[in-house]
Amino acid sequence: MRKMIMREMFVSIIVPVYNVEQYLKECIESILAQTWKNFEVILVDDGSTDSSGKICDEYSQKKEFISVIHKKNGGLSSARNAGIDVAQGDYLAFIDSDDVVHPRYLSELVAIVKKEKADLAACNFCVGSLCRWKNFSEVKYDIRCNEDVLKKMNDNDVVVTVAWNKLYHAKFFREYGLRYPVGKIHEDMFLTPQILYYTKKMVITNEQLYFYRQRENSIMNSSFSIKQLDALDAIEFRIELFQHWNKQYLQASEYESYIRKSNELYKKMKEEETDLYIEAQERIKTKMKDFRNKKSIFNMLSWKYRIKLMAFLIMER
Repeated sequence: MRKMIMREMFVSIIVPVYNVEQYLKECIESILAQTWKNFEVILVDDGSTDSSGKICDEYSQKKEFISVIHKKNGGLSSARNAGIDVAQGDYLAFIDSDDVVHPRYLSELVAIVKKEKADLAACNFCVGSLCRWKNFSEVKYDIRCNEDVLKKMNDNDVVVTVAWNKLYHAKFFREYGLRYPVGKIHEDMFLTPQILYYTKKMVITNEQLYFYRQRENSIMNSSFSIKQLDALDAIEFRIELFQHWNKQYLQASEYESYIRKSNELYKKMKEEETDLYIEAQERIKTKMKDFRNKKSIFNMLSWKYRIKLMAFLIMER
């Protein structure tokens, strides 16, 4: 009887690139240093105005498994989606172009999905301006199956929500047609719950295998911008999603997230001392009044968030 030969898992690494000439080579070199070698790299130059596009081309000419897409600037979601559309892998990974991955990043995540037959694997990460890897004496795994995957969405929520520390089964994008929402800066907050809904098994390792570079001029690290209100749009989207799926316990958590995030953003807008954000502030006040006036919503809230809600409305009368 002829022995069946199993094809090695093939991974597509999608790297959205925009004006990161200072960091791009370090990012790509960390990918080339992976101990797991069965992968392709898709560099998506999202209309860079510096030398980032040229750097992408140089690497593509050197390595046949690196391809480049040059496109008009459309933002992070648009760039990721362009990579998804051409990805050939059994699993997909997203790496931001100013970040760095550990040499065992892929091999560890691949080992997890193969051993546990998981459709989603995630690792812990470190944050800073310089990459310094830590050795973990005890590696731990958090295994979540079926209903628990979505139910525990807010446990270790940053590791779960962000797009870039994971290995995704291609089915999320091919069979279910999931894509990142174009034009939003909190794009992962919109898409991650949908991915988790279709996930049968997720495994999270406590090993820090991804380095998230914190830059002073990054979108998420900048002073207040009206685009930061995208976070509230994402929470409202999730509330509607969970209502559609009849997941009331998750709705309650999102209502509380909305109250917490609204307080934070409202405070930032007031600190700006400008009339530019009056409409946005009124939107928040209207939504908070709705939460107070609708018994079905108010009763979902814990006492802590009922107090937070009422305190906000009293202060902002």
